[in-house]
Amino acid sequence: YGFFCPNCAGNSPASTAMDNLLDYLSDNNVKFGTIWIDVEQCSGCWSSDLSSNFDFVKDLADAANSRGQAVGIYSSSYEWSQTVGSATGLQQYPLWYAAYDGETNFNDFEPFGGWTSPAMKQYDDHGDSSCSVSVDVDWYPN
Repeated sequence: YGFFCPNCAGNSPASTAMDNLLDYLSDNNVKFGTIWIDVEQCSGCWSSDLSSNFDFVKDLADAANSRGQAVGIYSSSYEWSQTVGSATGLQQYPLWYAAYDGETNFNDFEPFGGWTSPAMKQYDDHGDSSCSVSVDVDWYPN
């Protein structure tokens, strides 16, 4: 997934940031299906204006979509509300949500951002790895 933020160097305007990433991936023959736009807080990354943050995320999605690139949104209910408030309007894209409950199901999902159901869940942020690093663990139904 891609983490973009309006206050980070090289990320404004959003359409240029997305174009630069997609061009780089293409130029380097990176094969992938969906570009997941990560919507979560970091220190100094986002505006205090939640509406302008949503516009930034929407511009990212629109830029990728205009190039025929599959788009998804990665967030949690908490991160979404902290970053873009109660904004809706991207529910046409699949949602990959985070809820670290260790469960491989969507039983804990509560609608947010206009999504009534998710596509994928990140259920743990400390998965086993053979290379001694912490990895996120995700699940989606077959």
